[in-house]
Amino acid sequence: MTLQQLKYVTTVAQTGTISDAAKKLFISQPSLTKAVRELEKEMGITIFERTNRGIVISKEGETFLGYARQVLEQAALLEETYKKKAGRKQEFSVSTQHYSFAVNAFVELIERYGSEKYDFCLRETQTYEIIEDVAQMKSEIGILYLNDFNRTVLEKLIKIESIKKYPEDTELLEDVIIENKQAIEMANIYSGILSSMMGTFASVISNNLNIVMKVLAVITIVMSIPTIVFSAYGMNLSAVGMPFSRTPWGFLIVIILSVVASIIAAIFLSKKKFF
Repeated sequence: MTLQQLKYVTTVAQTGTISDAAKKLFISQPSLTKAVRELEKEMGITIFERTNRGIVISKEGETFLGYARQVLEQAALLEETYKKKAGRKQEFSVSTQHYSFAVNAFVELIERYGSEKYDFCLRETQTYEIIEDVAQMKSEIGILYLNDFNRTVLEKLIKIESIKKYPEDTELLEDVIIENKQAIEMANIYSGILSSMMGTFASVISNNLNIVMKVLAVITIVMSIPTIVFSAYGMNLSAVGMPFSRTPWGFLIVIILSVVASIIAAIFLSKKKFF
């Protein structure tokens, strides 16, 4: 097995066909096919399954390609480090769906650490490809959104063996999942508390508004008594038959009686606890 053979199989997997890979590698198609078959024979596995529609990566081939890409990346890193004067920047890739918070966090990351030491890359893709990117070491971090509908499926996909992890990484991943669940539960609890507080606050405001409206209604009722009396005396009708119309103190008597009636109404409403 050589690095050249590893480069051949990764290029075939990337292009999807032998012919396109041969053109990209600038070699003949038979030579490329021979090199791939020799590698499969040497490793004792089938990397590509040949069908009428072309080649398909086998399950064991996906695992092998993941290791192959890691070897090629490490080889390229060694070459850049020891053969060139200028050191190669370390790549840092993040795969995510189109989440605004992920983009904002990525921008803050670049602003904090700069681009002198790292080459930052943000890949916006689909859920399964995010998991595949992390499994094949294309991205260091994959950001997924868990909800009640996809939680079970995503957790199973994350825990399958296609994602190669060191023992300490396995424990770390389990801790992260547990802490994530706890954070979600705490967020739900605080959300419920906030909703209850908002309901209570709305009830207090409504109660205060009801009290104000009740007081205004009582004032309106009390003030309506002298209004009715004064309206009756203010009509352009004959004074004959109107109480106290011919008495010198009639105006003062009507006012006093109206005030007394209003006070009696106020006392009555007060005893009924209307205000």
